[in-house]
Amino acid sequence: MNGRTVILNPTRPDSVKRREFILESLRTSGLEWSEEIEENRIVISYRGQPKHHVRTTSRRKLPLPPPVTLDKCLRSRFNCDADSIEYWDEMIRLAAERESMAVDRVRIRTKWETEHWTEVWAVLVSDHLAVNRADGYWTITHRGTGLAAGTASTMRDAVRVARAVALWPEWAMLRGKDDITPEFRRKANEAFKAVAA
Repeated sequence: MNGRTVILNPTRPDSVKRREFILESLRTSGLEWSEEIEENRIVISYRGQPKHHVRTTSRRKLPLPPPVTLDKCLRSRFNCDADSIEYWDEMIRLAAERESMAVDRVRIRTKWETEHWTEVWAVLVSDHLAVNRADGYWTITHRGTGLAAGTASTMRDAVRVARAVALWPEWAMLRGKDDITPEFRRKANEAFKAVAA
């Protein structure tokens, strides 16, 4: 590649800028060049092969990973260490907002026979029922007594069953574990079986 460029009136500001631009372009291109300065013009000659520009491949932006689900947040919060509690609490709030689910901390009994209570995150299904994570399964918990009313293997199933039995009027009558009579248990089992069928 050979060529030349003539710049007239080299003292004018636009000619000075043009000269600087051309010289900078030639330097980066790798061409050999020479410059002849005369009274009223500058002649720039060049020759050679330009350097091959290596095109940078445009990187495809990878899609963001899917957001963490409320199910995953509740499972992770149940088994997390003390350093991760605040993180998972915030993730539960964000996931619940994104999935339009009501969540809150509810008190549950740790065992039927004891008066030991603990607070856990739960999906609020009604005034009386909530779904919370237990060790390896999901529990439908009566919010007033803190006792498990039913279990399911997935959060989705637990919420579905809890919504189906939430309108059962007997939930409102429970105030403590002494209110759970054999008759109440029989009726509750029938209600849960009807939903499962």
